[in-house]
Amino acid sequence: MFPVGEEVAAFHSMIELWGNIVQENIYDDWEYGIAQGVFMKGLFNMTVESFVKSVIADNYEKLERQFSLGLVDANTGLFFG
Repeated sequence: MFPVGEEVAAFHSMIELWGNIVQENIYDDWEYGIAQGVFMKGLFNMTVESFVKSVIADNYEKLERQFSLGLVDANTGLFFG
């Protein structure tokens, strides 16, 4: 997916992907409302991992470069990569 020389196309593809994200791609409301998140889990019930995995799965056969992905827990500052 985007061999050497197609950096501009890769840039535009990423802008389109991330620019079209909707709330449902990133987080869900907690089953019992915000109180569950505040007192038990965290403010958001993150689904971003499944979204990113689906993007990778949909394009895995077309990947032409190595890449790395990292996420940061906004509650703790821990980096996951």
